[in-house]
Amino acid sequence: MRRAHTWRTPPLARCYMGLGVLACLALACPGCSSRTGAQEASGRVGQDVYSVHASVDEVSLGYIRWAALRSKNKRAKVMLTLPMPSIDLYSPDGLSLYHGANSDENAAFIRALPRSIPHSSTAGTRPTLKEAVAMFTELKPYEAKILRRRGYTLFALSYKGADFCRAQNDAIASLEKARAARVGIAVVQVWLHR
Repeated sequence: MRRAHTWRTPPLARCYMGLGVLACLALACPGCSSRTGAQEASGRVGQDVYSVHASVDEVSLGYIRWAALRSKNKRAKVMLTLPMPSIDLYSPDGLSLYHGANSDENAAFIRALPRSIPHSSTAGTRPTLKEAVAMFTELKPYEAKILRRRGYTLFALSYKGADFCRAQNDAIASLEKARAARVGIAVVQVWLHR
């Protein structure tokens, strides 16, 4: 059964853009602390593995800016949804080949790497790897290294300790520990907090 995450209110981040006014309702995560993982170090944690912390506001504003730059009608009202947790698998050229927003499905995709790498994009309109990295100030020190690398990159957004993120988090941890270097996939993990 396909199941979205279990946020009580609101189920998705709802961001509104129009007439020069940007507003974004806060993402709520019952059971998540206001600064999940704040005491843990951010940054590079291994060869081609990067783990940083970012606020939900930073994610929302970065995504709104990206969407605004791509909007054909700058005055149109657009509702953006940001389901969590999510992953994007980027090609060596920095294009999103796969986007997933379901923890269990994302975990199955991650565990099947590299066999699960699609030969063409199934992601629809998604930020490039360069655009995704630029959304997060904590990735700035690693930006050149991440973008210079000419391989596949898994870019993940998640909450630590949240039940609705557990499957994805466990699969990424397994990939980071044992398989990332072997399968040639870099991992960029962004841990969200309020």
